Amino acid sequence: MDFTTILGYTAGILIIFAYLPQSIKTIKSKSTKDISILFSLILTIAEILWIIYAIIIHSYPLLLTNAVSVVLLFPILAIKLKNEMKRSKKNSPFAN
Repeated sequence: MDFTTILGYTAGILIIFAYLPQSIKTIKSKSTKDISILFSLILTIAEILWIIYAIIIHSYPLLLTNAVSVVLLFPILAIKLKNEMKRSKKNSPFAN
């Protein structure tokens, strides 16, 4: 393995470890009060675009990193969307 590949995998591992604590905390607590929905959506879309790019250029470190990142980001986004829908129903003038 050459230096560039090692560098790519190292960066990828660090990114994955950066997302991991937030994903675990969100899944356990189900709380997303302080997480921006716009941030979560844009970040998830960006990660998916990175995956497409990695496939096109055949970059396995980039592909692996971003695929795992999407897996870690998806629960955060799903819980955030669920919480936002609950909040909007609760604040609706038509709520029972």
